[in-house]
Amino acid sequence: MSLLFACLLLIGEARQKSVPVKPLSAPPIRYFEDHCARCHGSFGAFYGEEFGKDLSDEKLQEVVKMMAEGPAGAPIQGESLSAQVAFHRALIRKEPFVAWTGRSATELWGEVTENAKVQVRFGKRLQAASVKGSEWRVKVPPQANAQTAQVIATWKGKQTTLLLQQSAYSHSR
Repeated sequence: MSLLFACLLLIGEARQKSVPVKPLSAPPIRYFEDHCARCHGSFGAFYGEEFGKDLSDEKLQEVVKMMAEGPAGAPIQGESLSAQVAFHRALIRKEPFVAWTGRSATELWGEVTENAKVQVRFGKRLQAASVKGSEWRVKVPPQANAQTAQVIATWKGKQTTLLLQQSAYSHSR
């Protein structure tokens, strides 16, 4: 029985590793700024200190979905909803949020909390990304595996690390 369990565990791990993470097709910060900021302020500036502190993950997702369908007039679901909930989780915790939204053969790019500093680790090499507003970009060094990069965002003394092998956005569950 334990041999069967070990085999099933190995098969599950192999399946997880064989499905590479892809960049987000719907950038969560841009969505928020386009559809939510008119009422909630840029980066949730009007939320207040107690916003969301009493919400479970399930309730937070329910509220974000309801607001997107109602006042925002821009329903979201699936990965876009999950990324938006993760962005809100970062707002609640007052931590930097970072998302990966695109790649080419020579660059990676994405979104980050405004005024954050972004660095990307390619193996042992740490490289500064350029940040303009809430968008970051970085050149991929020759022979680097972009899929295994780590995107590190630092903002107001707090740091968030996004492992591109695991997710396209921080604060995911």
